Parts: sequence; structure tokens; C-alpha cells
Amino acid sequence: MALVFAEKFRSGAKLLALGIGLSGFAVALGPAQAQQTVSTATAIVEDWLDTLDSYDTVSTSYGAIEPGDSPRSTTVKDGVITIELPSEQTFEAGDVTLRISFDAIAFTGLTQSGDQINADRIEIPGSIDISTTLSTEDGAASNSLEPKPDDSASAMQETPDSAKTVGSQFHASYQDILIEGVSAPLELPGLDLAKTDPMAFARAIFNTLRKVTIKRAFIATGTATSTTPDVGSSAATYEDLSLFGMADGRIAEEYVAEIHSTETTTITNPDGTPQKIDVKMGPIVARGVDLVPLAPLFGAPAEADRTVLLDREEILNLEISGAGAQGKIGGIMLENISVPKQEPLRLFALLEIQSKGETVSEEDLGIAAIEALGAFSLGRMEFNDLEVTADQGKASLRRFLLRDLSGQGLGEFALDDFSASMADQGEAEFDHAGISGIDFPPIAALTALEGVDNPSPQQLRDALPIIRKVIVSSLGIAIPAENVSLGLDLFEMSQSAHVGKIPTRTSLIVDGLILPTDQITDENVKSLLQSLDIEEFAINQSLSVAWDPNTKDLSIRDLTWEMVDGGTATLTLTLGNVPETLFTNPEMAQVALASATFKKADLRVKGAQIVNAFLDQESAKNQIPKDMLAEGLVETLRGELGPLAGTSFSEELLGALRTFLDNPDELAVTFDPVTPVPMAEILGLVMTGPQALPERLGARAAANGQ
Repeated sequence: MALVFAEKFRSGAKLLALGIGLSGFAVALGPAQAQQTVSTATAIVEDWLDTLDSYDTVSTSYGAIEPGDSPRSTTVKDGVITIELPSEQTFEAGDVTLRISFDAIAFTGLTQSGDQINADRIEIPGSIDISTTLSTEDGAASNSLEPKPDDSASAMQETPDSAKTVGSQFHASYQDILIEGVSAPLELPGLDLAKTDPMAFARAIFNTLRKVTIKRAFIATGTATSTTPDVGSSAATYEDLSLFGMADGRIAEEYVAEIHSTETTTITNPDGTPQKIDVKMGPIVARGVDLVPLAPLFGAPAEADRTVLLDREEILNLEISGAGAQGKIGGIMLENISVPKQEPLRLFALLEIQSKGETVSEEDLGIAAIEALGAFSLGRMEFNDLEVTADQGKASLRRFLLRDLSGQGLGEFALDDFSASMADQGEAEFDHAGISGIDFPPIAALTALEGVDNPSPQQLRDALPIIRKVIVSSLGIAIPAENVSLGLDLFEMSQSAHVGKIPTRTSLIVDGLILPTDQITDENVKSLLQSLDIEEFAINQSLSVAWDPNTKDLSIRDLTWEMVDGGTATLTLTLGNVPETLFTNPEMAQVALASATFKKADLRVKGAQIVNAFLDQESAKNQIPKDMLAEGLVETLRGELGPLAGTSFSEELLGALRTFLDNPDELAVTFDPVTPVPMAEILGLVMTGPQALPERLGARAAANGQ
């Protein structure tokens, strides 16, 4: 949705640039023959219109060209310019008709210097109308504007409706335009170039745009409508548009005071009427807009210092309503939209091949389109103060953040201060949720899975992204109707030092996972917790695992499970001589670990108040003295030790357990062999002499520090 919004927000600035560009080109599209500096403004404009009309795809008409108060001033009245581009010039997207009409354009200070034309001011006191129509191959649409009475036949070459099918249409009208400090080249590249080499024509357009300068420009109001079959229509109004400092393909600043649009979809309401979405926003400010980074995508030479398309854009006070819901966004900010990899897009080359009648598969086009998206990067996109209300409930979000998004990955995605509630359904909230350090899989890895029924483990790994961090804080969920309540203070997972797609360092923290005891269905467990006056079952957990590529040690540095007011269990473990193949070929983990060694381990249970509660509960239930019950548990364990029973370690372990049950402060079991023990030796002892394992592994047991 964010990308759709971003495109919508930029529409005002795009329309402004279109209006200014077309007005500027009315100066820039000079005759093929260079004019002398003594030429009057009237002669310059007349020659321009005649030359423009000489193009096969262009027709022009006007009511009059009137001289102004000086030789450098003139006014063109009732003008129409129509450009027809057949499908083969638009990568077979369809026939395109562009029509520009205006009541009057007044030029002041119009001069020619070398191959540039300059104007102090260009004013359009009435309106300038711009319309485009896209038609499919089996028909094109009739013009989207009715012809004016003084339109000449050359200006309006209508195609019979029986031979044309209406496609997408767009119409914009701008009122009261003032452009100051204009300079532009005499000519555009010949439109005929588009017939033979659309890519070259695009490059020529970029080169021409770099020669256009505008000191400042203003448009009082604008309107725009568009219609797309099977999608819907839209109507928009624009207030107070302005542009400052256009030079060398870069625009210093664009501004729109307000945009108000209504989108009419093909989806219908229960009463059969089309659903409408009303959008209002403004002001909108864009700074550092640069068209030059787009040129290399069409094959132009790359410029290392011109890769940023947009420095920064801010959209304030967005309001959306429709279909029983309303939404507000306090502000949206975009930063550093760039083209970091300035190479020709394969998509354009494929479209050009297709336009010449050669076959290009839909799969190749689809892959090329995804590659084209990967050519762009976004430094930052931030939505602030979001609110949504609907008949079913409401939601709010303080911040939505995307940072460092490109075809290679995503730096960060984050949501802050979220809350939502639904009538009779429950509510949810959290302070922060985010993921960061994401590497996207290569496109080739994804396409390799198409049509594969049983992909290999390696193919599946190649198609997975890498996610380095996931975090959620202060999560709360409540569903009263289902008697469900859940709380979580913190969930944080970090992964790093990847070998292939497998992390060799992982940490996990779960803090304050809370579940009310009345939601526990096991009556024995519920009674046990209630005996400890625990109304909420709270769990904390942590895990830290790391593999050292230098020492080849694989360590569980910390595995902790804690029940608040119930006890804590921790484990540390170190294996040595663990090869890298454990990560590069994890499906062969058994083979990789066969050469590993056991170095040490430590298991501890502390502050296990739940043990006392269990003994008290079972003693009362079975009417057995507590010490007798504890001794019964010790003897039960003795029977479970099997071949280890009778060893010095087993007696040490049973003694430690007996002490711990009497006073559950700490129970520790450690394994610390004098030298690392090969895993193969451990497996052998398990099979042939398990009673020797405790001594070989340096096993010890103790309770309460004894």
C-alpha cells in the first residue's frame, strides 16, 4: 500500500512538471533551421508551430499569433497540438494520443541565443488542457476531449469508433500558469527516431531535458481525471503548485498546497453503487528531484555522481475515507530514492524485441520486470501518526518505517506504538515490532523453484531470505469472548555470521511471556501455580549459540528457562572440532558431528519454589509425609538410571537430588572431562559400556553449593 500511496502523492508534482515541460517545449521546439538573434517573438513561435506540424506524428493549429508590446513579446491563442504514437513506438503497449490545447500563451522577453531559446516569462492566464488516450491493438479510442470549433482538420484526425476500442484515458487542466526564467534548446530530437529506435529516442529526450532551465513556475489550480477499463476512474483537484530551480535535469523544489481526489472502483456496495475512496492531502514538498539517473536505464552513459532521483519528499495531513472506514496519516516522508546500479534495463530490451514482432516469453518479461524494480533503492520511507476507524473497530500506529530498501535487501522494517480493537472481538497492542538486516534471495533462486515438485534442500535454502534480527516489545493480546489473554515484554532474535544461508551465531530472548493461570486447562498445574499465589504464569527464556570458525568450537553459551517465582534452569555446552559442513550441508549433520568432540557442559536448576509447591500438594493429596514423598522420587530416579545405577556418579546424583528436594536452592550437574572426548567414543561407550561414561565425561552432581 505504501508504494501505491507514494505514486499517488507524487502525481501532483508529476502533473506540474508535465504542464511546465510542455509549456517550456513550446519555446524549446524551435525550427530545424537556426533563427537569427534579430528574429521577433512572433516569427520564432510561427516557425516553431510550422516545424512541429511537419512531423508525421504531430499536428498543430491555432487561432492567431498576436504581437505584444515589444518585438520580444507575443501571444498564441486557441492552440491545439496533437501527437499520435502508434503501438510500435510504445513497446506494443498500444496506440497513444497526446493532445494539448490552450486558450492563450503569452511570451515575454522571448529571444534566441545560439541553439537556445530564452524567455523571461511565459503566462497562461486561462487554462491549458492535456489529455492522453491509450488504445489496444485492435482499436484505439477517440480523443478524450471534444474538438474546439476552431480546431483544424489536421489537428483532429479522428479514427472511426468502429475501428477503435477505448483504453486508458487521462485528462488534466491547469489554470493561471506563470513560468519565469526559461531557457531551452531549439529542437527536440525528431519524433521519427521513435519509429526506429525507441531507446535512442528516450536517451535523446533526457539529453534535451538537461538543456531546459526554469527559474520558477507557478500554477494556481489544476484538475485531473483518468479512466482505466476494469479498474475504475479517478478525479483530482490541485491547489497552488510551484517549481523552483530546474537545471541540468534536476529540480531543486516542487510544492503542492493540496490534492483532493476521488477514486471510483469497479467494486460495488451492497446497494449496487460503486465503491468510492476519497483522498485529501497537503502540503506536499519534494526537494532534489533528478531525472538524469533514469537515463542509463535506457542505455545512456552512467554518471557516478548522479544516482539520486529524489533527495526528500514530505506529504502532510493525509485523509482517506470510503467503504465504511476513515483513515488519517499525519505525515509521510521519503528520502534518497536512487538508481545505484546504472545499467540498461533488460526489460526495455525485451519490450523492444517484442515490438518488432519477435517472440518473448511471459516468464522472461516477468523476471525482467522484477529485475527492473531491483534497479531502484529507497533510503527511507516513514509514515507518522496513522489512525483508522471503521464500523468494526479502530487502530492507530505512531510510526511505520522502511529503511535501506533495494533489490538486494531491506535494512529495517519497523512499527511503533500500535493498538487495535474490534467490537466484541478483542484488542491487541505493542510498543515496537520490527525486522532488520534482510538479504533477499536472488531472482534466479526463486525462478529455479518454478515447476519443481520436490526441490532439493539446497534449492530451498537458496530461495530463502536472510533475516538478522526480529524484535517485538510490550505485546498484549486480549480476546474476552475466547477467554484468551497473552502478554509479552520482549521477544528478540538475532542471527549473524552466516555461512551460506545458515547463521553461526544466534541469540534469543523471551522476557515476560505472561499467561493468566485461569486459562490453563490442566487442573493439577493450575492448582500447583495457585498454591504459589501465582495468578499469571510468567516465562523468561534466553539462548545464545555460536560457532567459532578459528577454534571450530560450537557453544551453547546460555540456554535459560525461567518461570517467575517458580525456578530457573540453565544449560551451557561446548563441542569442539565442529566442521563448517554442519552449516553448508546441514542435512548431513550426523556426518559432520561424527568428527566433533565433547568438551564440557553444565546444567543447573535454581530457586525451584515450584518443587516445594509440588511436594506440598502431592503430600496432602496422597496423605504421605513430605520427606517420604521426596525419598520415593529419589528411588524412582534410581530405577530409571539403568546401567548407570551403582556408579559413583549415580550415587552422587541421587544424594544431590535428595538434598535439593529437602531445600530446592540449587541443583548442579557438570561434565568436564580432562581432555575432549570424541563423539565416536561416546557412541561406542553407550553401546558397549555405558557405566563408564560418567567418569570419562568428568560428570559431577551437587546441591546447594555442596
